[in-house]
Amino acid sequence: MSKISKAVGQLRGGLVETINASGLPPCIVGMVLDQIRAQVRLLEAQEEEKQEEEGSHDGTLQSAE
Repeated sequence: MSKISKAVGQLRGGLVETINASGLPPCIVGMVLDQIRAQVRLLEAQEEEKQEEEGSHDGTLQSAE
């Protein structure tokens, strides 16, 4: 099992345990999970933007050489 697969499995297991232990109604859990998904999308967009900026900087440096 790869490190990433193991980490994902641990994350899922932790989330399931926390959700089950919370005793919250499913609608509340769904709302929280929606908020987490939105945050992940935001982080992904920021990471993508950062990679694009690094790529454009690399291209500029290469063409200047």
